[in-house]
Amino acid sequence: MDKPKKKRISFDIPGYDSDGLLTASGSFTISRNQETGLSETVFNNAVTMNRTFNSYGELESSAVLISSSPVLAIDLARNDNGRITEKIEAIRPTPGPWLINAMTIGNSEFLHALALGSM
Repeated sequence: MDKPKKKRISFDIPGYDSDGLLTASGSFTISRNQETGLSETVFNNAVTMNRTFNSYGELESSAVLISSSPVLAIDLARNDNGRITEKIEAIRPTPGPWLINAMTIGNSEFLHALALGSM
């Protein structure tokens, strides 16, 4: 009887900075604010996500670009208690088709974009 073939499983080794904060995962690189450690930009060859925060570390805006073309922008307004009072979303379609998957793990957000026509 033939032995079953073994499958090789490869894992991407995440990168961390000297403070132990995640700086790379798979093909994505995470750049952080030097003072707060908050992730301001997450990017790879095709996808970039930029974020800004207020002095309390609360999200003020987020933008997603695919191949340098903006596809999503979110701006938040807050009251004096930090509660979100207004959310403005702008969705700009880009030539595709694209499948975008966003997930949050802990305090880090990751985006995965797949060009559906390139498989």
